[in-house]
Amino acid sequence: MPLVGGVYRIGVNLDQQDLGGPKDFMQNMLDNPGFEPPTDGHLIKMGSASNSTFTDATDSGAPTGYWVGAKASVRTGAAAGDQFTIVGFTAGGSYAFGSCQNASGGSIACPTLAAGVGVAEVLTSPAIGGPLNKNVIAGWAAGDTNSSLSTADKFEGQGSLSINVADGNSHYVDYGWDVEVSHNGVCSNDDVTPCTDANQTADCGSGNTCVVAPQAGPWHPVKGPFEIAFWAKGSGTSTGTPQVTVALTRPTTFTVSHTFTLTNDGAWHQYTFPFTGGDTGFKGGSNMWRLDFKLTATNGSAATRATIYIDDIYLGRAENSPTGFRDEVVQTLRSINPGSLRYGAYVQLGTSDDGYEGASGCRAGNSGPTATGTCDYLHGPSYVNGLGGSWVYAAQDAYALDGALDAVPFMTIGNAMNDADLKEFTDRLCTATNTYNFPSVWIENENEEWLNGHGHISYGSENLGKLGYGEETQRNFSIMNAEATAHCPSIASRFHYIMGNQICNSGVIGGELAGASAAGYPMPNTSQYGTDDATYYPSTQVLPSYSGSLASQAAQYALLIFGNVPKSVGPPGTGCINNGRYSDYGVIGSNNFLAIYEMGPGAGGNGHGNAAPEQAYLSEGGYPSAAWMAESWLLAQQIGKTPIQNEYQLGQLEYQNAPMWGIVHDLDSDFGPTFPHLRPIALGMEVMNSAIGGNYYPVSGMPSGTYANAFLQGSDWSAILVNSTSSNSAGTITFPTGTVPGICKGVLYSNGITDNNENSNSVYVGPCASFSCSGQICSYNLPPFSVEAMDPSSTATSMSHRLSPAHRQSD
Repeated sequence: MPLVGGVYRIGVNLDQQDLGGPKDFMQNMLDNPGFEPPTDGHLIKMGSASNSTFTDATDSGAPTGYWVGAKASVRTGAAAGDQFTIVGFTAGGSYAFGSCQNASGGSIACPTLAAGVGVAEVLTSPAIGGPLNKNVIAGWAAGDTNSSLSTADKFEGQGSLSINVADGNSHYVDYGWDVEVSHNGVCSNDDVTPCTDANQTADCGSGNTCVVAPQAGPWHPVKGPFEIAFWAKGSGTSTGTPQVTVALTRPTTFTVSHTFTLTNDGAWHQYTFPFTGGDTGFKGGSNMWRLDFKLTATNGSAATRATIYIDDIYLGRAENSPTGFRDEVVQTLRSINPGSLRYGAYVQLGTSDDGYEGASGCRAGNSGPTATGTCDYLHGPSYVNGLGGSWVYAAQDAYALDGALDAVPFMTIGNAMNDADLKEFTDRLCTATNTYNFPSVWIENENEEWLNGHGHISYGSENLGKLGYGEETQRNFSIMNAEATAHCPSIASRFHYIMGNQICNSGVIGGELAGASAAGYPMPNTSQYGTDDATYYPSTQVLPSYSGSLASQAAQYALLIFGNVPKSVGPPGTGCINNGRYSDYGVIGSNNFLAIYEMGPGAGGNGHGNAAPEQAYLSEGGYPSAAWMAESWLLAQQIGKTPIQNEYQLGQLEYQNAPMWGIVHDLDSDFGPTFPHLRPIALGMEVMNSAIGGNYYPVSGMPSGTYANAFLQGSDWSAILVNSTSSNSAGTITFPTGTVPGICKGVLYSNGITDNNENSNSVYVGPCASFSCSGQICSYNLPPFSVEAMDPSSTATSMSHRLSPAHRQSD
């Protein structure tokens, strides 16, 4: 019998797109393209209270009057579900409230809330974040106070960009990309030796340069057919000549511009400008210039109250994207073949469902020059406690991307959603599950709840039980499960509900479960409910500084991290996750699961007595990282109740001078090595995901330091093998009745274990050097620090692609 049925391919955290660095995700390069008003969320912990006033024990720090107009929802306690409007706020956390309603929207007498009760408030206003001429909001800035977000008029949604042109002068807004340049990279003479610009000669030798990231082209390349499109309306402009000029510039490289004379009839019209992008490649990120977009409006002459409104603006390729994501994102992810995609950004945890997914009725994906009604046009930027201001693509886009990749959604929602939001989210997830036929969906309530600074909407480590996170989470799940059962009963069993935990600290999940039970919301002991952990390596979050040749250092780092992995996900007696009654596995119910919401490298290269940046790149961005992450993925499957795991994360230049949290280097198919640009960990995921499918079976008799998992899908066997040692490991695997694997592939290097893919494809996927089968017995010979997959097909087509074909994007 299989140990685990229905295991999933290893997944990845998407995170949010960025402007400055490598996360060039979206077909429309502009954030908040619908100029929707921002939201700001805060979690109140009730202090003293009456039926019209209360104090907040976790003051947001906002000035007097700031929260007036916010919609508040009681999340815990006897009045949970009740709603009201904030009618007064004084700095320091004193509130007045009124217009009270029950969870269904019916008028009620306002309650007097008990101390400690959690109340979420969400404010929606174009004034959040301050004026555009002083603060950048979702990438947008203004030259003066004449340009602002406004709800006075709009083409669709709630708001638009308002440009006051009554004085007859020109006024502009500005948007920019590509400002992140690393000081770390690879030497120009071989494209693999890690270096820093400060140590260029010592690292690379005289006459060679340290080619820092981005090594071959801009993070956001503009090349080939592109288009700018927007909707505009002149109001009070009848006596003038309203015009809008758009310009896109990368200094020393290219400039395009166009001026539109608006149809001056007081109605909305769309304007489009096709052009050819002129970006070129370069050698080293120091040659990258900021890409700048400017939109300028004028009426030509003074006119009282003359205003030009802009809405639904687009800048991107002159083509449509069904998912909303660039082709490079889809192509990269298809190479990795993830089983799940986690959608979760902290700023999205402090908003309503409309802020999270886009307004009800919006269209997922479908990004293109003339598209309207998309979810990305119909939700605004998000703040938490006044911090943030970034805009994240709509959750509905994530569903479309999941569907295109045959992946399942892993959605992290926030504490700020009220009961109606939870039901709307559930209903829309029912629709997505039916539309894309997801075999399962995974819903995490909040994330890392113990982090409760101003940038988080969390209860904090001291308030995880009754009246806090534990109570709210299980109450939320009871609402959502009831809604799914009523709204989509045939697929309600596919919904999985996740309460957050801190790895190997069972007191966290234990306290949450106890608090939920005390509040009357015990977590059901079924396979639809569970918790999750995050595994990072080394778990100490410190890389020592080793000496010796680069190859010697790479081997030392590999042995360190390979040896660290079992401390988290090893078997009972070794790993802390599954280690008896008081471990993470021991506290949850016998039928509950434990997911891995994120995992990956976990130590920076700060050079302060620890590893230097060069050493961080050698260890966490080098060839062995593919196999030590695969070791973690295999061992987590082996401990028995961990069906889904997500690597952190798809793209990020670096963190603390280390390539820790980006498994792809960039998403630029125009420049650099042959695309896609996968770092070794992504290649390890590609190899592993080619063999995962069906049911997992343990493999016994493996040599010390070598691990293997087998999978049976239909009658086809496959297996994944990892060698964590510094020597070759040879042996055989005997498969039961069925079709044995027909091919073998692994992650390989071109020069040695010091290879990386920062500016090359020196680490790649290729055929195993030694593999053969006779009857039901297959032989292997694993190189040091390696990961290999035995796939069941006699061709180069892998199991998961052959038996679960990925959908193609099409217009």
